[in-house]
Amino acid sequence: MIKYEPLKIDYEIPEELQIEIDHYIDNLNNDNGSSEDCYRMEIMCILNWCYRERILTNEQIDELREYYQHKGILKHGREC
Repeated sequence: MIKYEPLKIDYEIPEELQIEIDHYIDNLNNDNGSSEDCYRMEIMCILNWCYRERILTNEQIDELREYYQHKGILKHGREC
């Protein structure tokens, strides 16, 4: 079984984004990613908002996009 974990970061992210990430990871770990596209789309929308409102830096947004939106998380799953 593969276990997916959140990206280790050293900066704060908006609560809405954290909640969506938590739901996405839970879906990957418990429902085999049955709604993966929906969660990635929600994360994308929140990251777009973070970009427009300058809540996170471009580097932070790029890092989060690569991991959550562009399926980097799927490459970093580990066997349990």
